[in-house]
This record gives sequence, C-alpha cells and structure tokens, in this order.
Amino acid sequence: MSGLPSVPIPAEMGFELWLEEHRGRLVRAFVPLDKRSSGFVDVEELADYTRLCVKTIRREIEDRNLPHHRVRGRLIIAVSDALAWLSARREV
Repeated sequence: MSGLPSVPIPAEMGFELWLEEHRGRLVRAFVPLDKRSSGFVDVEELADYTRLCVKTIRREIEDRNLPHHRVRGRLIIAVSDALAWLSARREV
C-alpha cells in the first residue's frame, strides 16, 4: 500500500482511511484489513493487503486453505477468516 496517500481520521476511530487514485480520480477508499472488525474483502483486496499476487490467493482458495464465499461467480472472504488464515501461517 505504499505510495497511497493517507487521510487523517479522528483519533478516536483509531485508523487511517487509505485512498487510491487512478489518473487523478478516486477509485477506491478502504480501511486496512487489520483495522476492520467485520465485513468482506475480495481476492484483489486481500492480495493488496498481503502483498501476494492474486494467483497465490486464488490457489489458497482452490486448495481449500482459505475459507471463502462465492456470490454470482465472485469470490469474497470474510475479514475474520482472512486474518485467521494469516495468523495460522505465522512463523516465529
């Protein structure tokens, strides 16, 4: 997510809102994955967050390592499942 501007949010919210621009137009605003309490992300958002390629995320889904939902052909992952998946792969 480097290179994206951050916009300060009131301190009581405890996070920054990240904005992504393409050709001078705002194309996406999002809260970093680890600051979300619930919700869903798509494969591309998870790839951006983890800095893994989309193909790797899709392979983890195909290998049934990453819980997901398929809605009208679109893959979405619960934030809680994504964080649990990442935690399970932590190496010390």
